Amino acid sequence: MLTNLLRPLLITITLGLSIPTYSQSLQLDKTQMDNLGVSYQAAVSVSETKSHHYPAKVSVPNANRHIVHTSQEGVVTQMLVAEGDIVKAGQVLATVNSPALLSLQTQYLQAEGLLNQLLTEMQRDKQLFNEGIIAERRYLDAKTRYQQQKTLVDSQIKTLQLAGMPLDAIKTLKQQQTMGSHLHVRAVSEGVVMAQNAVIGQRVMASDVLYEVADLSTLWLEIHVPLLVASNINIGSKVMVCDRDVSASVMTVGRQVHNIDQGVLVRAETSENTGLLTPGEFVQVCFVQNTQSMLYEIPYKAILRVEGITHIFYFDGQSISLRPVHIVSQSENSVTVSDAFLSNGYVIDEGVSSLKSAWQAEGK
Repeated sequence: MLTNLLRPLLITITLGLSIPTYSQSLQLDKTQMDNLGVSYQAAVSVSETKSHHYPAKVSVPNANRHIVHTSQEGVVTQMLVAEGDIVKAGQVLATVNSPALLSLQTQYLQAEGLLNQLLTEMQRDKQLFNEGIIAERRYLDAKTRYQQQKTLVDSQIKTLQLAGMPLDAIKTLKQQQTMGSHLHVRAVSEGVVMAQNAVIGQRVMASDVLYEVADLSTLWLEIHVPLLVASNINIGSKVMVCDRDVSASVMTVGRQVHNIDQGVLVRAETSENTGLLTPGEFVQVCFVQNTQSMLYEIPYKAILRVEGITHIFYFDGQSISLRPVHIVSQSENSVTVSDAFLSNGYVIDEGVSSLKSAWQAEGK
């Protein structure tokens, strides 16, 4: 039941709104507005519109995903990082005890020994040829054998590098002639460990994946939208994540309709505040489009419908009137409209239900 203080005021309001004519207005002083819980704010001018919200999956670009694998068969003796750890390029991630590595080192040392022998023979035959003691053909044969052996040694050095031995370790092996069976598996790039696929004591084969590493400085937003919506999206269009300070740019608009939801894949890429996103999660996004005409953003709670038409209560500083508005887009908490009269005055954002009740009471 209304208080005695508000009853005369409400009667006055209902009389003023007896018919849906927008020329009528309410003259309320500050006390009356406070009693009804009415407050107002200015509309915010904007130059872009936001679409409805669509779900998007956060994923890592293909070019930013890397696998770390062992190049030789063996047994895992150390796993030095785990899922979620940040790694640098060249960092040792795991150690594998590999007898096959000993075989490669043996072959390399034998090839190096033969190369030194052939170098000595080539230098001796060159001197003998210069002195006229032997024919040129003998010297050229020695030179050919040396060059062939050198090619073989270079190939074995590359094989050891592929097996996980850095060039400095290979030079040390050549100087000290000391072999080791422990293969150090290293990160090929900087990133975050996304998955660990092996454990200590596990026997692994050549090319078995130990870790998956990803660079998260750039991420994708994979959005499924209706076909009609996708036809109006252009490469480079702006995408906003609804509840986070992240924007992205459309890089791909799919050409295939998916059977599950009859939607089209739109992929957007972002390098902005990627720490606020987690690969694999779903977020709500909207598409942003610029417009040549001025638009105004008002609170969603200011909107009401009268006779099937969207209205607001408008305050010009002296009186309150009911005005129809034309919605361009809307989000969870705000609505964008195209009505020029909002460049001045204020929108009633609190106490709307009280004013609406007065309107409905008079219509009965």
